Amino acid sequence: MHYRQFLFLVFLAFYTASCDSTPTDAELAQKEINTLKKEIMASHDSTMAQMNTMAKLRNQLKEAKADTTAAPEDTLSYHESYRLLMAASNGMMDWMAQFENPDNQTISDSAKIDYLNRQKELMYALEKDTEQAISKAKQLLEEQG
Repeated sequence: MHYRQFLFLVFLAFYTASCDSTPTDAELAQKEINTLKKEIMASHDSTMAQMNTMAKLRNQLKEAKADTTAAPEDTLSYHESYRLLMAASNGMMDWMAQFENPDNQTISDSAKIDYLNRQKELMYALEKDTEQAISKAKQLLEEQG
């Protein structure tokens, strides 16, 4: 009877040792891919939430420019602020049109990670451009209002 218990314990020890919980390279890569996708989508969602604000600000800039007898340099400020808002909005639309989920591509995990890192940089730049365009438009409208 002791012999069977001994064999069971030996089997259990080998089984436990073989179930090492160290993640594989593929698991680590997939974790990084998922993290990058979450970061990109969080930035995307944050920026998309600003699209209505940018549209309203563009309309306010148009109205303010039309209602003012401002000096030419002020008119240029309205035009520049409007242009920045449009560039941010168009940049977001362009980014969405070119973005491809790497899970749908037959490329290596390393290539997926490289692609997502580039997309993250692009999305973060768009988020920054959007915030700056909104800030500049609000400041201009407050100064002229």
